[in-house]
Amino acid sequence: MGRDQATINRLQHQAALFYLNRFGIDVNAPENTGRVIFRSFMLDPRLEYRAYHVSGMKAPEEGWVVRDGGWILIISDPSGYTLGGEFSGLTVAAGTMFFYGEYNIDVQKSKSKPDEDNENIIISYRAGSPALTNSVGLLPFSCQIALKPLTDNFSDGTEGLAQGIGSAIIPDINGVIHANVRNALTFNDQGAVV
Repeated sequence: MGRDQATINRLQHQAALFYLNRFGIDVNAPENTGRVIFRSFMLDPRLEYRAYHVSGMKAPEEGWVVRDGGWILIISDPSGYTLGGEFSGLTVAAGTMFFYGEYNIDVQKSKSKPDEDNENIIISYRAGSPALTNSVGLLPFSCQIALKPLTDNFSDGTEGLAQGIGSAIIPDINGVIHANVRNALTFNDQGAVV
């Protein structure tokens, strides 16, 4: 995203505040040391995360590259963690994840219309609920989304939902990671449909 360190620090604080307000997890509290992992992340482009259908636009057959990154929170306490905030009293298992980040869809210029001025599509997201890999190795997730970058924040309301499922991202015997994620983003009447 080409951001300076001061902006990255501000966004990290924004993510931590979101996790505190929505899920009651203070990522900076000494008592949470060893119980939670809070860190920045970025999906490796080699995972081939791509957008194939965008309403009102014509994506190429190979799709557009989706760059995905932000701040992830993972419950690492083997005994689980009892949430607060909007999920007060709900106990989640170790391995439960929460997401806060952005999709940056690399909308490439059409070969037939090279003079088109296409900008990347930036969509920010935040966990709508906890996400946990189930017993058959699938990770269902649901996030609230907005058609603006994280620097604009979206503390009140959202414009839509990102809902999907992914396979567990675990290296095979040779250390190669294989991923399979399906994600559908839908916007309400204040936005569009992606």
